[in-house]
Amino acid sequence: MSEKSTRIIMLVAYSIFSLLPLYWLTSLSFQQEISFPPKPVPTNPTMSHYIGLVTESGIPVAIMNSIFVGLSVGFISVVISSMAGYAFSKLEFPGKKIIFLGVIMTFLLPPQLNIVPLYSLFAEMSLLNSRLGMIFLYQILVLPLNIFLFLNYFDTIKEAIVESAIIDGAGPIRRYYKIFIPLSKPAIIAAFIFGFRFSWAEYVFATTFIRSESNMLFTAALKRAVHAGQYTINYDYMAAGAILLLIPTLIVLIYGQKYLQIGLQLGGVD
Repeated sequence: MSEKSTRIIMLVAYSIFSLLPLYWLTSLSFQQEISFPPKPVPTNPTMSHYIGLVTESGIPVAIMNSIFVGLSVGFISVVISSMAGYAFSKLEFPGKKIIFLGVIMTFLLPPQLNIVPLYSLFAEMSLLNSRLGMIFLYQILVLPLNIFLFLNYFDTIKEAIVESAIIDGAGPIRRYYKIFIPLSKPAIIAAFIFGFRFSWAEYVFATTFIRSESNMLFTAALKRAVHAGQYTINYDYMAAGAILLLIPTLIVLIYGQKYLQIGLQLGGVD
């Protein structure tokens, strides 16, 4: 067997292994009644689980809240992290290495490790139970990764371009929005996807920092719908909700796949 054939077989096997849980979950979401072990193919497909979940109290509002928070986090994160990445990559200022080391240390820490101090801080700032508070929180958690992405991406821009701009009289701010931003479309899209994906599907902070139904995010509202009773679990809502959680992320990834791949390669993020 040739090396090419071996690679194809391995890729096909890996694809089947990766997509099988997604297929099983999709099949469960369309079955009339979920049984264990579940049927590989639904005999009488139905949309009743999706309809029931979407019409559940608070779910439509929670979906809109999550979309708003996700888009806001993605956009704001791109603006802030691109400026920070530019500063760390191309500017010199006192304490640069120490500040960047702090960013890296924040990036290495698991986000859930800081949930108790963050909760106390947000309570003191009156940012609990608000979408603004969740946008601010997710910025704190996603910024280190995006700063690291932009830093490495801006390092790939040739110094000759920067020197030419300096000779033409362009200052640091003008070089940022005239040269670096137009050349960093892959990094911008990759950073937006990271911010949106994290905030859209995040569960722990969403269920801890928001209690009011009007500001609840989709993951928290889905958890409440799945655990409707004290000793019961709605597996039909769980399957349908998992597919609904996947759809926006899948759309964003399909649209930005090419730019995401370039951004990851040139940004030095695996």
